[in-house]
Amino acid sequence: MMQNSKVTNGVALIVLITSSLLYIWLVAEHLPSKLSIGINIGLIPFLFGCAGFYALRAKLLTKIVLLILLPISHVLVFGGDTAKPGIENVIAAAELVFIWLGLFTCYLACRKKTQ
Repeated sequence: MMQNSKVTNGVALIVLITSSLLYIWLVAEHLPSKLSIGINIGLIPFLFGCAGFYALRAKLLTKIVLLILLPISHVLVFGGDTAKPGIENVIAAAELVFIWLGLFTCYLACRKKTQ
């Protein structure tokens, strides 16, 4: 049973990372510039945090740790900007905050239902 949940978590994490990278490649740059920062750094990571809560079959702490891989994959794939060194780390940190906010929002919503 434990091995099955590890495989499920691995597949779910691969799907989350792949879909977030595809979103950035295909959709993110086509948004209006006034909305792009709020949507790309706030709303979309929040939704991926919610998706991670429901897709990953693990305890909350494990989900928190596994979802760190989303912004790390963005930095590894897209790299940085030579004109603004270190900006990719700031963006990744902001994404992570919103990913965790989505995760905790869904956690609290589901916890409230069960009590």
